[in-house]
Amino acid sequence: KQWYQRRVRELSWYSRKFAATFLGKVPESTHEEALKCFLQSEEVAPRSWNRNVYLIGRMYYRLENRIKAREYLELVLSLPNIIADDTEIDEDAADLYRKLG
Repeated sequence: KQWYQRRVRELSWYSRKFAATFLGKVPESTHEEALKCFLQSEEVAPRSWNRNVYLIGRMYYRLENRIKAREYLELVLSLPNIIADDTEIDEDAADLYRKLG
């Protein structure tokens, strides 16, 4: 559900219109709803998946909560890279962290 909500929320205007043509209506989702799901996942299994920690930081960034965004991005950058995906997550987190200034 988390990925779905984030993906739906980030669809471009053109993609929404295209999807609406075939689906009749594009489901709605908000950054707040996605953040809630990511936080619930983190509560169940803290720091067990680097991508989830990164996505929490990203949602806070999108919601313009720079302090919380920085906190979670710093956290994900401090976590060990266990799976191949973690290296890409580190790069994305570092890029977003730089945008925070």
